[in-house]
Amino acid sequence: MLKNLNNLNIKIMGQGATLKIYNATPIAMNQSSKHDYQMNDWSPPSSIAANTAGQFYVEYAQPFFSFQDPGDDGADVHYDLGSTTQTLWFMARAKDVPMGNSYTTNFWLQFQSGWDHNVTAPTKEPFYMFSATGSTTWTLLSSDILQIGAAVGHNPLLEFKIVQVDQFCADETETIRIGTALMNGDQSTPEFQAFLSRVKEKLNTM
Repeated sequence: MLKNLNNLNIKIMGQGATLKIYNATPIAMNQSSKHDYQMNDWSPPSSIAANTAGQFYVEYAQPFFSFQDPGDDGADVHYDLGSTTQTLWFMARAKDVPMGNSYTTNFWLQFQSGWDHNVTAPTKEPFYMFSATGSTTWTLLSSDILQIGAAVGHNPLLEFKIVQVDQFCADETETIRIGTALMNGDQSTPEFQAFLSRVKEKLNTM
């Protein structure tokens, strides 16, 4: 049936999900560039204001159970974090994987950040931490690539959360302790859990 529909050139919905981005910082995220290739839908918001969330639907051209060749759909969007040197980069990617005597395609979303090392680095104040669907802990912002969730289609709503640490700390001393805990991967202390409780309370209102 699906093959017959493809022959009739009827547009079939592709694999998709909604990405919700939480900007728990006092700075707006402003889109600086956007590209897409063979995507049915890739319309990220032009900006996400401070302490708000924005979301958009992502849909690849490749449908489920496709008789087409494995897909190479893809897209990306860059956001500048205000006038800082931080850049937040969200990407839609495809990867062909073996399935029996043929191949299928897994699609997913991923995130990477960048910054000017001459001006600031993620291990200096203000600290930024982030988490996403599929993450079990919070991570200090770095240039590592993070996969958001499992393959697209496994979860209809994917989430990405970025937080400026000092917004949720009483003073600079606490900010440094929380930043140090993030660097050391120590998030089990009562102080960090109390900090995280404040963060989650804010995120729940966005």
